[in-house]
Amino acid sequence: GKSTKEIADSFRISEKTIYSHRSKLMQKIGVSSVAELTKYA
Repeated sequence: GKSTKEIADSFRISEKTIYSHRSKLMQKIGVSSVAELTKYA
């Protein structure tokens, strides 16, 4: 997978935006770690 910085650079948005979207998605689907999020995907 790509790092947060790589994702942010490819979408031309800040890393903070990535963290924010990831956090909201994690809350929505009910997972508490990035590992769980990856497994869900």
